[in-house]
Amino acid sequence: MVFRNRILIFTYRLSATLVGIFTLVTAFNLDAVETASWNSIRYLGTEITLYATIILLIETILSIKGLRKSNKSGVPATFGQVLFMSVALEMALAIGHPFYFLFINIGNSNLVYFSQERLLIQLLMYIVFPLVVFLDWLFFSEKGNWKWHWLIYFGSVPVYYAGFSFLNHYIRTSTTFGTLIFDYRTFVNQGVMGQLGGWAGVIIASLSMFALYLGVATLLLFFSFLLSGKYARKNSPSSSEL
Repeated sequence: MVFRNRILIFTYRLSATLVGIFTLVTAFNLDAVETASWNSIRYLGTEITLYATIILLIETILSIKGLRKSNKSGVPATFGQVLFMSVALEMALAIGHPFYFLFINIGNSNLVYFSQERLLIQLLMYIVFPLVVFLDWLFFSEKGNWKWHWLIYFGSVPVYYAGFSFLNHYIRTSTTFGTLIFDYRTFVNQGVMGQLGGWAGVIIASLSMFALYLGVATLLLFFSFLLSGKYARKNSPSSSEL
């Protein structure tokens, strides 16, 4: 089911874009340091939120142009690949964050999942905004037009971020990584995870999170085809069999 009311689409996407902007402003203000007001960009959640907000902004602009068209015409949307990446990354971020917390909590038992000083940004970045992005796709986007090979594009994002995170850490000589599962010190003295001086934990946690992200994207693709009815049509008996 896709809602095609042009005013409703525009209103929702504009509101969703504003939620994304507010989430980013909150993140940058919270994570700013004296030497870098843009410090928050080193976090995966910030980069994914920024990307999804840009996609929503583009869709909002397209929706403005679509206000003059009939509700029966196609829903204004960006290219399928970029939309898939946006929705899949946001859903993977939301679902993967509790698992990420479990990994980094192995080496730091003092961490609190919903810390008081970061409560707002955690709710916005890992719950509210991912849900907003998912509902935009669920209610206002065509289903069944995604491609399985787009998972290759999706898989390149975690690989890019791993490289970016290591470069950022060593070039800026930061004391911590933007993502603590890349820091061997997170897993030192933690049994199997602490092997190889903590690097075993880095490898295990990184590959596990990569598999989780890819799994979420795969399920989302399957869900898209399921909603479109493609699988139902393939499995239904042909007229000659009736």
